[in-house]
Amino acid sequence: MEEATFTVASQQEDFEGTGYVAVEKIGPLDTPNEGINRLAQELIEHHDKRTTHMAPEIMNLDVVDVYGNEERHRAEVALFKRIPLVIGVSAEMREPGSFKTLNMLGLPLLITRDKAGVLHTFLNACTHRGAPLTNQPCGKAARFTCPYHAWTFGNDGGLIAVNSSDQFGDVDKSSKGLVELPCTEKAGLIFAILTPGLELDVDAFYEGMLDEIARYGYEDWHYLGTMDVKAANWKFGVEGFLETYHVPVLHKTTLNQIASGGRPPAQAFQSFGPHMRFVTATGQALEDMRSVDPKDYWTRELNNFRAIYNLFPNVAVPTGFDVIQIMTMIPGATPGEHTTIFHHITPKAPETEDEAAQLELNRQALVRIIVDEDYYINALVQQVANGDASFPLMFGRNEVGLQHFHKSLNWFLDGDANAPRPEISTSTHK
Repeated sequence: MEEATFTVASQQEDFEGTGYVAVEKIGPLDTPNEGINRLAQELIEHHDKRTTHMAPEIMNLDVVDVYGNEERHRAEVALFKRIPLVIGVSAEMREPGSFKTLNMLGLPLLITRDKAGVLHTFLNACTHRGAPLTNQPCGKAARFTCPYHAWTFGNDGGLIAVNSSDQFGDVDKSSKGLVELPCTEKAGLIFAILTPGLELDVDAFYEGMLDEIARYGYEDWHYLGTMDVKAANWKFGVEGFLETYHVPVLHKTTLNQIASGGRPPAQAFQSFGPHMRFVTATGQALEDMRSVDPKDYWTRELNNFRAIYNLFPNVAVPTGFDVIQIMTMIPGATPGEHTTIFHHITPKAPETEDEAAQLELNRQALVRIIVDEDYYINALVQQVANGDASFPLMFGRNEVGLQHFHKSLNWFLDGDANAPRPEISTSTHK
């Protein structure tokens, strides 16, 4: 097997004009992967034929219905509350005693790691009168005392003490612990279902994709921090990581170095049910793979090409950079608003102040590209979606990821388990 090396055409080059400068080179991975080999082969074929992964036909929808319909929005929020969602990353809560709080879909959450290292997700609400136990965004604590009447709970959710219990009356503490939500972690991601009592099986729901993400070892990476950004409809945020068609145009002065000759970079998709992985690369990076045996293409992942993972319905996990930006798009109170939670991780803790400063610039640059370019144009489209008149929306044949996402979302919203599930089209060079 040929030794994997980094090339000049690596995806990890600096983003011109953004302030992003790579601190740490990433890769190669150490485990062969047939799925990655196949996608890389398809990518090279697309490059040779100057095409990309394409759907059989154009998909027609309506802007107002997709991004502005209040009834649909309520149905989407209801869906979010009964399926697994990413609520954090393992790296931010690695130590026993760690906790964090957040509000998701109107629910106040308290996420803890108990002394045994087990993760829990609770409603951040005292079981006496519903007051929040803490308003701190994160920290370490073995117990939480309610600021309203001083009931005390352990970080495993158990009720430890009732203030003035001799006057309050008899309370069965074993039955008055915090309301716990189904929660687990895998592949460096923390998952929960926002409805108590539902079964959480992430292996079944994500249909093998988490095993693919686990190859990157993100649970062992260093946590840089979180940023929250408010923007238009949540689906816009998802869509930005499902196609490269917009890159040479919208990102022409920032991310356009991953395009070749002004054309959108080729892309090759693989579906895991409603979830997707797609790979993309510059033409020069693919040319540099000519001497590599196809069975060893996996050795060039992160160097010559990189993957982006879409965890249905609302998470994007890019790969191949020294700052990985894991994004969760959370619907807001109305169709025209959502919050993107950006989690930033890097392979190891910075060793110098200069490295720390550059990593901070890098994460700021990544967010700024999305906010200033993607979310700016999304806000303008949202103005159309907020209107009353129907307005056509098309997803082209070269936007196969967008088509699969919206078909999958519609399948879940329709609620007919007997209906055929959407399948991503086989890659075509026509």
